[in-house]
Amino acid sequence: MPTYTAPHRAPSRLKHRSRRAAIRFTIVSLLFVSLLAVSKATIHAAPANNPIFATFDYVQNAISTALAPIQSAIANLESQQANQAAQISSLQNSTGKNLKVLNANGNELGLLVGHGPTDTVYSSALSKYIAISDNDYAASTAFSFNSNFASTDSNGIGNEISQLFYKSADCTGNPFTDTSNSYSRYANDVMSFGNSGEYFIFHLPASPQTFTPGSSREWFTEFNRLSPCFSGGPSNVQFSQLYPVSLPFPLPVAQPLQFKYQ
Repeated sequence: MPTYTAPHRAPSRLKHRSRRAAIRFTIVSLLFVSLLAVSKATIHAAPANNPIFATFDYVQNAISTALAPIQSAIANLESQQANQAAQISSLQNSTGKNLKVLNANGNELGLLVGHGPTDTVYSSALSKYIAISDNDYAASTAFSFNSNFASTDSNGIGNEISQLFYKSADCTGNPFTDTSNSYSRYANDVMSFGNSGEYFIFHLPASPQTFTPGSSREWFTEFNRLSPCFSGGPSNVQFSQLYPVSLPFPLPVAQPLQFKYQ
């Protein structure tokens, strides 16, 4: 009996499979190329074309745009601070004009703060006020032996005190004055001890003391002379220490006085 042999189709199947594999490879390759192209396009795409992905450049530009007003405001503040510092420095270094009092020789006596029978000037050298005889009044008054206003000494300096007290028994050591009623009046002033040519100030804040003096000196205005050293003094009185000072201009004050705004 004859044997039937079926046709061998294996080559055909392999060929068909090879075609499908090639098609798949081609599709995968095209898909890969497409994805690569899309990804490259996404990197350079603007949000207007791709609302999902924002580019790095766009984010940087957006941040810079948002910070620009703040940076501008900071720059303006720094500029204003620099201008204010310059203005403050200019004011600190500038010297404003003031009404100054000078003697007849042009020596500055101080800044005028009060005018009357005596002119009150402020001395920046001493940080104190000084009363100086007004030349017009001094020339016409007859209340003093020195042709000066009665409350000024022979050098033309006012605020006379007539008596000094000491703890010692021989008028030596630190001088004191009775400040029971006059401390507040002369706290910031230069004081003249009669016509002795001695000038004193308080050091602030003063520390008043209550004690019985051992001795005292007195200027007799009516006799225009200094008394001898007296023993003792008033008890239970408030005294404040005086400190000697030299005036920062020539004495006696040369008349007439000059007033200049400079």
